[in-house]
Amino acid sequence: MAVAKKTALAFKSYQNQAQVLVKTYLLADAFMPYTCVLGGIFASKMVYDLSQLISTFYFRTYAGLTKIQRIEWNNRGMSSVHAIFITTVSLYFVFWSDLYSDQYTAGPVTFRSSPLSTFALGVSVGYFLSDLGMILWFYPALGGLEYVVHHALSAIAVAYSMVSGEGQLYTFMVLISELTTPEINLRWYVWYLDTAGLKKSNAYIINGLVIFFAWMVARIFLFVYMFYHVYLHCNQVFQMHQIGIFLVFTVPSVLGAMNLMWFGKIVKGMMKTLAKRQSIKFSIKNQSEFLICLVFLQPSQTKHNKLNISNTRSQNTQPIFKMATTTTLLSPTPIKCSSSSGSLPPPPPPSPHHHQPINLTSSSSNSINNHTFKPLNLTRRETIGLGLCVTIGWPQSASAEPCEFTVAESGLAFCDKVVGYGSQAEKGQLIKAHYVGKLETGKVFDSSYNRGKPLTFRIGVGEVIKGWDQGILGGDGVPPMLAGGKRTLKLPPQLGYGMRGAGCRGGSCIIPPDSVLFFDVEFIGKA
Repeated sequence: MAVAKKTALAFKSYQNQAQVLVKTYLLADAFMPYTCVLGGIFASKMVYDLSQLISTFYFRTYAGLTKIQRIEWNNRGMSSVHAIFITTVSLYFVFWSDLYSDQYTAGPVTFRSSPLSTFALGVSVGYFLSDLGMILWFYPALGGLEYVVHHALSAIAVAYSMVSGEGQLYTFMVLISELTTPEINLRWYVWYLDTAGLKKSNAYIINGLVIFFAWMVARIFLFVYMFYHVYLHCNQVFQMHQIGIFLVFTVPSVLGAMNLMWFGKIVKGMMKTLAKRQSIKFSIKNQSEFLICLVFLQPSQTKHNKLNISNTRSQNTQPIFKMATTTTLLSPTPIKCSSSSGSLPPPPPPSPHHHQPINLTSSSSNSINNHTFKPLNLTRRETIGLGLCVTIGWPQSASAEPCEFTVAESGLAFCDKVVGYGSQAEKGQLIKAHYVGKLETGKVFDSSYNRGKPLTFRIGVGEVIKGWDQGILGGDGVPPMLAGGKRTLKLPPQLGYGMRGAGCRGGSCIIPPDSVLFFDVEFIGKA
């Protein structure tokens, strides 16, 4: 279809005006820094929205997260894209470009800049402002004081370098440290995507090793190299404005100290993870019982005695170390050296009229009444072993006292099984807690004990369901938990997962809608 000549001329006029606007204002040397900052803010918002859109359709775990966790998810997607962009640009300028090379004679290295370097720094400033605004708005859910200090110093230093053109080389050296951000974020994503046991796989270990070496190179060694470069070019550095000199020495020093602090935590976590991978499956208690039974209860006469290690399960018993023998003891029931604390029922007082020998392998309680007890002459070794096994395996009490719930105004019911001895949690604090979650039917739907690691989260900021925040922090008639305490929580649906339930897939849910939940919570303390 032919376009009217008047329409074509009008379109051409608008095109020319747009080109003049871009060349004269948006990309002019005087306005380019501000244009790039606005572009960085717009790009951050766009990546945030795309992360939300893509995650909704392609990650089932995303829908089960709380509101604040979804915000952090999208925020980390935004930070990962920025990290990839600024790390690539920084590596180019520091190691491949001739702009900051000593062979390049266009003035001191501390005053060199280009439109591309200014553009990259402007986009980075826009990101830091966007991320800092989110951290402050949702404080402290997305990060504590250390993140505020880190982002504020970074934004100030990068903005000054962008506007003044001073010290851009050192700014890019510091920005290379963003290399570690995607690996850190990937590890966070794995925490909430662990539906296939990724945290127990070799990939999780490899990710930790990559973080360790990348952090050591980008945030430790490179900072040392930067200060060495400043030392070699100190005469050029001192030609900068006083503000620039202050930022060159102060900002990298503070960020370097923070990097060392975080690196110490990385090393500690890596050593702990590797140690767990090499540990045996038995708990310390089970190991102790096994060694005691194996070492001390070795029979002195193998012709008449035999020690059988059994790992079979019956309907009502756990795996045990079972001693089958034809000798007799002064006991009304079979003796079992067991890894279960409830496998040794307390014996009733022996009757003075029953002293006939019985067979320890007999499971019939009626046969006991037809025999009298006769003391057995055991060796010293066997006596010590038997005593220790009975001491370890003897139940603490014949029956546990029922837990009486106290109901708060919100509908939360709680019962303290163990009152803690430490301090209570504060709102926004990063804490650790073990838990076992059950439905009203008694079915366990989740347990941190099975994973061998307590849950780490920020309390009182919406990272967990409402019943947990109130049940641990307290309020509305609920006393706060103290570190070391154990409490059972009964949550009505409105304090749990409500009408939507959780873990729903293919028409079935791990936690059905409108479920009343029970949690056995052990508050470990501050993380």
